[in-house]
Formats: sequence, C-alpha cells, structure tokens
Amino acid sequence: MPEADGAAPGRRWAPKRGGRLWRDADFLKLWAGQSISRLGTFVTALALPTAAIELLGAGPVEVGALAALQSLPFAVLGIPSGVLVDRLPRRPIMIACDLGRLAALGSIPLVYLWNGLSIYHLYAVALLVGVFTPFSVVAAQC
Repeated sequence: MPEADGAAPGRRWAPKRGGRLWRDADFLKLWAGQSISRLGTFVTALALPTAAIELLGAGPVEVGALAALQSLPFAVLGIPSGVLVDRLPRRPIMIACDLGRLAALGSIPLVYLWNGLSIYHLYAVALLVGVFTPFSVVAAQC
C-alpha cells in the first residue's frame, strides 16, 4: 500500500514540529488574540443568562429577550459589517470590537458591586456585545 505525501514505505507521516508558522510573530499574535476572543464569546454565551437568572431571578421571557438582543444585530448589521470591514483595515476593527465587548461585559461586575445591576443593564450589554460581534467575526474571516 503506497504511503501518502511521498513518505518512505513503512513510515507514517508525522507533522513537522517547530515549523515556520510558529516563528511568525504576527501569526502568533493573531492566534492568541482570536483564541482569547473565542473563549470569551463562549463564556459570555453561558455567563450572561446565568447572571440574569441567578442574580436577578430572571424568568424565561427575560432570558429569551437577552438572547434575542444579543442575536438581533447579526440580522441587522450582517451585510453592512461586511461592507465596512472590506473597506477598512481588519486588525484595528478586531481590536476595537474586542475592547468594546470587554468594556461592555466588564461593566457587569462593576455595576453589581454598586448594587445597581438590573435586567435592563444586562439588556444593554447584550445589545452592545451583539453589535460588536458581527464586525469582529467578519474581520477575522477575511
């Protein structure tokens, strides 16, 4: 049976370690930044409704509205975000969107510490996160 990729008979193909990609500083910055951003996105998808339920006693309607506000900007800003990202440098867009989401999400514990957290604040945060996300996603894919 012939071996794939021109490997010698009887030897298995193994990926090279320490290739050029791991020495490319720009790639490593992009990879690290996108990994952290994706992790934050997954944590937010779980933490935002959990905070509404546990801290504010939100019911199904409030949690559904929270999810809708976070998803609605994709429908409204999907095409415009693609047009804007296509005309501007992508790296500053990704950085600005990640910092915007960080600021919005970082406001939750600060407002909670001042005993001012309400479902309306979580709605505003969900909407802001939803607005920044399409731009970041489109910029990362181009």
